[in-house]
Amino acid sequence: MKKTFTIALVILFLLIPGIYYWQISSIHQSPNGIILISLDTLRADHLGCYGYQRDTSPSIDAFAKKNIVFENAVVQSPWTLPSHVSIMTSLYPISHGVYRDSPMLAEGNVTLAELLQEAGYQTAAFTDGGWMGKEFGLQQGFDLFDDQGGGFAKIIPKVKGWLKKNGSKPFFLFIHSYDIHSPYNPPLPYNSFFHKFSYTGHLVPSNNNLLLANRNKLVISDADLQHFIALYDGGIRYTDEKINDFLSYLRDSNLKDQSLIIITSDHGEEFKEHEKFLHGQLYFKPNLHVPLIMH
Repeated sequence: MKKTFTIALVILFLLIPGIYYWQISSIHQSPNGIILISLDTLRADHLGCYGYQRDTSPSIDAFAKKNIVFENAVVQSPWTLPSHVSIMTSLYPISHGVYRDSPMLAEGNVTLAELLQEAGYQTAAFTDGGWMGKEFGLQQGFDLFDDQGGGFAKIIPKVKGWLKKNGSKPFFLFIHSYDIHSPYNPPLPYNSFFHKFSYTGHLVPSNNNLLLANRNKLVISDADLQHFIALYDGGIRYTDEKINDFLSYLRDSNLKDQSLIIITSDHGEEFKEHEKFLHGQLYFKPNLHVPLIMH
């Protein structure tokens, strides 16, 4: 019991220093595995369990209903790399020093993976590449760091393969994907899942278009905006299906109740709440308030 409680507290404080509401339920045995899932660009208020009206997240909502939901988890940076570095080191960006002009985690920093590796855990990360590539130093402490990407469609099968070989031993598994991230391009049928309205425009929510809109060089109409949000929500629903598949695998493999499972995000996304799109340097609630759910 003491070992389990200690591990739970370590995870809590390493994850997101900005948590200011939480509760702990009784845990009766030490977890064999620790699974940390980061759904890049997922703002909390677009999930049903955080009050969203659209049915974007039935599987995550069901997971949340039976587990611990942190109501006010706040990330330490509004973009991918420094936020994940804060999650992995329990340091503010001013301390770990990872910024756009210095995008490399120094080896002197101690990561969660290193702590668990030293404690005898098998450690593996499967990321979607980009800012989550091994060249930025996040591979510290991982026996395996796969940053080949491809979204959950390619990542989850590899994760299952790794668990089949390593799931019987103590393990720490980190999973990350950009399936929700701009340009909000979920596959069929999720790209039209929430289009309960007529959209006759042809504007694509590419990063370039959204950046042009941020610079007032491209006009985004209300119809365009609703189209973008519907696509974003479709990406959440698609991701939710992949999460359901993975949780079902854990249950069927008898790993779910032996594991500490954490679902969170590195930052959210703006849809003109403060006259801008995307995230980056926007330090407002849509970008900083993320889901944090623990089993």
